[in-house]
Amino acid sequence: LQEQFKGKIWLVEADETDNKFIEDLFFPTKILSINSVWAPGGVQKTKAVVSGKWTPKFPIDTEKVVEIVKNARNLDIEIEFEDKGRK
Repeated sequence: LQEQFKGKIWLVEADETDNKFIEDLFFPTKILSINSVWAPGGVQKTKAVVSGKWTPKFPIDTEKVVEIVKNARNLDIEIEFEDKGRK
């Protein structure tokens, strides 16, 4: 598959929970917490707190994770790091 798509491929289960889906997107990085709140109008907001702090060498593009979660699960997610840095 990697040869066909010319990049790294990460497989996740289609029927897993939203939290497990988010954790799998960050693997092997540890997720400390995932919390969801519902705003007026039934809008769900989700926040994931990632272990450690963001550095330019962080191996996962958090903007892509936000986009993937929105497209695959229709969730608005905010990503924070344990040691405040970049979202």
